[in-house]
Amino acid sequence: MTAPAQKDGYDLAHQEKDVLDYITDIAHELANMAARAGCDTLSHDLKQAIIKSRGPGDTSALNTVSQSEDRPQERL
Repeated sequence: MTAPAQKDGYDLAHQEKDVLDYITDIAHELANMAARAGCDTLSHDLKQAIIKSRGPGDTSALNTVSQSEDRPQERL
């Protein structure tokens, strides 16, 4: 009887991670859009929020966030 409860708990945890990853992707795109629009403060704040949401031990957010900071953005 505990096996289905454990499976449900795993499914919910997996879904939660997927949702958080999706939200992080959206925030990352918004940060990039803000940078291209010249809203540097907004872009910086969004990037910091992404990093903080991942926690201090997770550096994967740093890799995706810092890519756009290394090269200047062209305005369209």
